[in-house]
Amino acid sequence: MTHGEIDVKEMIVAIAVSDLRRSRDWYSRLFGKKGPNLEPFPGNVEFKIGGAWVQIVSGKVQPSSSWNLQLEVRDLHRERERLRNSGIAASEIKTAPNVSSFFDLSDPDGNTMRWFQVLTSDLKATGDRVYQASAESVK
Repeated sequence: MTHGEIDVKEMIVAIAVSDLRRSRDWYSRLFGKKGPNLEPFPGNVEFKIGGAWVQIVSGKVQPSSSWNLQLEVRDLHRERERLRNSGIAASEIKTAPNVSSFFDLSDPDGNTMRWFQVLTSDLKATGDRVYQASAESVK
Protein backbone atom coordinates (compact mmCIF):
# COMPACT_ATOMS: atom_id res chain seq x y z
CA MET A 1 0.00 0.00 0.00
CA THR A 2 1.40 3.37 -1.03
CA HIS A 3 1.10 6.32 1.32
CA GLY A 4 0.91 9.78 -0.09
CA GLU A 5 -1.36 12.45 -1.43
CA ILE A 6 -4.67 11.50 -3.04
CA ASP A 7 -4.58 11.27 -6.85
CA VAL A 8 -7.79 13.07 -7.86
CA LYS A 9 -8.94 12.89 -11.46
CA GLU A 10 -12.09 15.07 -11.19
CA MET A 11 -14.03 16.83 -8.47
CA ILE A 12 -17.83 16.87 -8.42
CA VAL A 13 -20.03 18.80 -6.02
CA ALA A 14 -23.58 17.42 -5.91
CA ILE A 15 -26.48 19.70 -4.98
CA ALA A 16 -29.94 18.22 -4.37
CA VAL A 17 -32.90 20.22 -5.66
CA SER A 18 -36.66 19.75 -5.47
CA ASP A 19 -37.51 20.85 -9.03
CA LEU A 20 -34.87 19.89 -11.59
CA ARG A 21 -36.44 21.85 -14.46
CA ARG A 22 -36.52 25.10 -12.43
CA SER A 23 -33.01 24.51 -11.07
CA ARG A 24 -31.62 23.61 -14.50
CA ASP A 25 -32.67 27.06 -15.71
CA TRP A 26 -31.53 28.84 -12.52
CA TYR A 27 -28.07 27.23 -12.48
CA SER A 28 -27.68 27.87 -16.23
CA ARG A 29 -28.22 31.60 -15.53
CA LEU A 30 -26.03 31.43 -12.42
CA PHE A 31 -23.09 30.02 -14.36
CA GLY A 32 -23.75 32.07 -17.53
CA LYS A 33 -24.37 28.99 -19.67
CA LYS A 34 -27.07 28.06 -22.18
CA GLY A 35 -27.57 24.80 -20.31
CA PRO A 36 -25.70 22.02 -18.54
CA ASN A 37 -22.63 20.42 -20.07
CA LEU A 38 -23.99 16.92 -19.38
CA GLU A 39 -27.29 15.22 -18.72
CA PRO A 40 -25.94 11.71 -18.05
CA PHE A 41 -29.24 10.21 -16.84
CA PRO A 42 -32.74 11.35 -15.83
CA GLY A 43 -32.77 13.48 -12.69
CA ASN A 44 -29.17 14.67 -13.12
CA VAL A 45 -27.55 17.60 -14.93
CA GLU A 46 -23.90 18.62 -14.68
CA PHE A 47 -22.11 21.91 -15.26
CA LYS A 48 -18.34 22.12 -15.83
CA ILE A 49 -17.15 25.13 -13.81
CA GLY A 50 -13.45 25.89 -13.75
CA GLY A 51 -11.69 22.66 -12.86
CA ALA A 52 -14.70 20.99 -11.22
CA TRP A 53 -18.19 19.74 -11.95
CA VAL A 54 -21.37 20.94 -10.24
CA GLN A 55 -23.97 18.20 -10.38
CA ILE A 56 -27.61 19.19 -9.87
CA VAL A 57 -29.73 16.19 -8.86
CA SER A 58 -33.39 15.63 -8.08
CA GLY A 59 -33.60 14.58 -4.48
CA LYS A 60 -34.42 15.41 -0.90
CA VAL A 61 -33.29 18.96 -0.25
CA GLN A 62 -31.59 19.52 3.08
CA PRO A 63 -30.00 22.98 3.05
CA SER A 64 -27.32 23.11 5.68
CA SER A 65 -25.31 25.77 7.37
CA SER A 66 -22.46 23.27 7.75
CA TRP A 67 -21.41 23.49 4.07
CA ASN A 68 -21.77 25.68 1.02
CA LEU A 69 -20.41 25.90 -2.47
CA GLN A 70 -17.64 28.52 -2.71
CA LEU A 71 -16.46 29.79 -6.08
CA GLU A 72 -13.43 31.98 -6.58
CA VAL A 73 -13.89 34.46 -9.42
CA ARG A 74 -11.51 36.93 -11.07
CA ASP A 75 -13.80 39.99 -10.90
CA LEU A 76 -16.34 39.88 -8.08
CA HIS A 77 -18.16 43.09 -9.01
CA ARG A 78 -18.57 42.00 -12.63
CA GLU A 79 -19.96 38.62 -11.57
CA ARG A 80 -22.40 40.15 -9.07
CA GLU A 81 -23.65 42.55 -11.75
CA ARG A 82 -23.98 39.68 -14.26
CA LEU A 83 -26.07 37.73 -11.75
CA ARG A 84 -28.25 40.76 -11.03
CA ASN A 85 -28.83 41.22 -14.76
CA SER A 86 -29.85 37.53 -14.91
CA GLY A 87 -32.43 38.02 -12.16
CA ILE A 88 -30.39 36.33 -9.42
CA ALA A 89 -30.15 38.17 -6.10
CA ALA A 90 -26.94 38.19 -4.06
CA SER A 91 -25.92 39.86 -0.82
CA GLU A 92 -23.86 43.02 -0.71
CA ILE A 93 -20.12 42.54 -1.17
CA LYS A 94 -18.20 42.29 2.08
CA THR A 95 -14.43 42.62 2.40
CA ALA A 96 -11.78 41.28 4.74
CA PRO A 97 -9.13 43.93 3.96
CA ASN A 98 -6.05 42.61 2.15
CA VAL A 99 -7.47 39.06 2.20
CA SER A 100 -10.69 38.63 0.18
CA SER A 101 -14.06 40.07 -0.79
CA PHE A 102 -17.21 37.98 -1.13
CA PHE A 103 -20.96 37.86 -1.53
CA ASP A 104 -23.45 35.14 -0.67
CA LEU A 105 -26.54 33.81 -2.40
CA SER A 106 -28.95 30.89 -2.26
CA ASP A 107 -30.58 28.78 -4.94
CA PRO A 108 -34.40 28.41 -5.09
CA ASP A 109 -34.19 25.51 -2.57
CA GLY A 110 -32.08 27.43 -0.05
CA ASN A 111 -28.73 25.78 -0.88
CA THR A 112 -26.12 28.42 -0.04
CA MET A 113 -23.04 29.49 -1.90
CA ARG A 114 -20.34 32.13 -1.61
CA TRP A 115 -18.51 33.81 -4.47
CA PHE A 116 -15.19 35.39 -3.57
CA GLN A 117 -12.14 37.17 -4.92
CA VAL A 118 -8.72 36.93 -3.32
CA LEU A 119 -7.06 40.31 -2.67
CA THR A 120 -3.60 39.13 -1.65
CA SER A 121 -0.69 37.10 -2.90
CA ASP A 122 0.46 36.38 0.66
CA LEU A 123 1.26 32.66 0.77
CA LYS A 124 -0.15 32.42 4.32
CA ALA A 125 -3.56 33.18 2.82
CA THR A 126 -3.27 31.55 -0.60
CA GLY A 127 -1.05 28.53 -0.09
CA ASP A 128 0.75 27.51 -3.27
CA ARG A 129 -1.93 28.97 -5.56
CA VAL A 130 -0.61 31.78 -7.74
CA TYR A 131 -2.52 35.07 -7.66
CA GLN A 132 -2.14 38.36 -9.36
CA ALA A 133 -4.55 39.99 -6.93
CA SER A 134 -5.76 43.47 -7.60
CA ALA A 135 -7.56 45.45 -4.94
CA GLU A 136 -8.60 47.84 -7.72
CA SER A 137 -11.00 45.30 -9.21
CA VAL A 138 -13.02 44.95 -6.00
CA LYS A 139 -13.51 48.61 -5.13
